[in-house]
Amino acid sequence: RIGVIAVAANIVLSLVLVNVLEHVGLALATSIAAAANAVLLWRGLTVAGIYRVDPGWARFALKILAASTMMGAILWWDSHNVATWLNAGALERISRLAFWVIAGILVYVAATAALGVHLRELLFRGRTGADNG
Repeated sequence: RIGVIAVAANIVLSLVLVNVLEHVGLALATSIAAAANAVLLWRGLTVAGIYRVDPGWARFALKILAASTMMGAILWWDSHNVATWLNAGALERISRLAFWVIAGILVYVAATAALGVHLRELLFRGRTGADNG
């Protein structure tokens, strides 16, 4: 039922937003529908007593948000160079893209480590107690 609601929301939002924002409207509609799906699933699982928030979840989420913001900032720093990207050859574009992907990964990993987030927490291993390896 929740999946049907999300699909219906995606269709309606796509039809509305594509007229206003063109192809960006489709991406926005899909993102909004996905977020709505996640919220509805979370609410349903919480109400049914299947999902309970672990202690410390809010603090963990804030750390991830901070690390994501730092990663976004380093990637945004070069985003104003659109002309440079468009005028570059294929090899230069590939090299620049590889550089920024690696830079983003390194900033994110460094930020999470500095904030005290362990790799196993990012992978959710052992967080439920079912897998302590």
